[in-house]
Amino acid sequence: MVNEEQELQQPVRLERLHELLAALAEARPARMIIRTPSAVAELTCCLGDFTSKGAWLNYECDQFHAHVNLAEIRSVALVEKATQRSVQCFDANGAVVFKYFLKDNAGAYDRLKREFA
Repeated sequence: MVNEEQELQQPVRLERLHELLAALAEARPARMIIRTPSAVAELTCCLGDFTSKGAWLNYECDQFHAHVNLAEIRSVALVEKATQRSVQCFDANGAVVFKYFLKDNAGAYDRLKREFA
């Protein structure tokens, strides 16, 4: 059990990123945070609604377009806090590229942990 302030990170091998994203696509909608050094975007989405073209992961709807360059990701971790479970991807400097929070879905997170951690 993780207490309120603790964070447990379990690394995922980078070469398994696409497999992990495919597994996340089966999960129900979640909250995704996409970061740049000067901006943050938060959206409720399902990775199953994303498409990929080359190195880009793309989400497009009438209200929002998001594009993540997967080639810039250098590390991936499953992150668990007392009330949150997420997949987080980082660039070469250790900055967050995106976080994908599994909303109230401990079972899906536990399956990811068994398969990818």
